[in-house]
Amino acid sequence: AIITDRARRGPDHAFLAIHSSDGISTTHLIMERIAQQRSDQEIYVSRWLITEIARACGVLCK
Repeated sequence: AIITDRARRGPDHAFLAIHSSDGISTTHLIMERIAQQRSDQEIYVSRWLITEIARACGVLCK
């Protein structure tokens, strides 16, 4: 859920599936909510997505 007024339980997740000529690859990110703001999580997930997409394209990331 992007926004909810209910107490949320457990970790937050992000999923990514990439389809290429080699097939389909999937990956899963689990984030604990300890002292994390939503905006911090969005930045973290965005960087993770860019890194994973670059890796799938054969681009090395630091």
